[in-house]
Amino acid sequence: MCIRDSLLYMRIGKRLTEQSILNEPNDIFFLHRDEIKQAINGNPKVNQKTIQHRRSEFHRYENITPPKFLDGDREYNDPIPPTAQTYYGLPASQGVLTGTVRVLNSITEITEVRAGEILVVPRTDPGWTPVFSKIGGLITETGGVLSHGAVVSREYGVPAVTNISNACRIFQTGQVITINGATGSVHLDE
Repeated sequence: MCIRDSLLYMRIGKRLTEQSILNEPNDIFFLHRDEIKQAINGNPKVNQKTIQHRRSEFHRYENITPPKFLDGDREYNDPIPPTAQTYYGLPASQGVLTGTVRVLNSITEITEVRAGEILVVPRTDPGWTPVFSKIGGLITETGGVLSHGAVVSREYGVPAVTNISNACRIFQTGQVITINGATGSVHLDE
């Protein structure tokens, strides 16, 4: 969805809120197209209970990485298994750095980051951009070479490795690691 579409939906959401069809304009994003059309035509088929259910589903799965492949009802990924103390992801921004880990699960914790630390997060979005001038490296649980974290890391010259499943559980704040943004490897230094 482009910005223009988002603004259009927000206007529609505002009007539907003024008509007491929605509780707040952002509820529009939890409706299907046909439900939006019905609401615009004055015949809403969805209620607040449905919207709240969809919102809670969204928040429940927001930070969970989906499997790369599905085979029937079996989910699987094809990560390179770790060898000894080395983990592999996707190389996203070149450079090698040995530094201290800072694991954050939410942008609200961003003030804890210290200069030169290797930031380990589920994913980044534009709200994280200011911290890139401070960090020494980046590891994300999701993403690829075109993900937000990868692109901004390259702009700031910060080594980055993306797509290390469960990185926020594997690595711990205070650990010393070596990140290689050219090979996609992260080695635990003991």
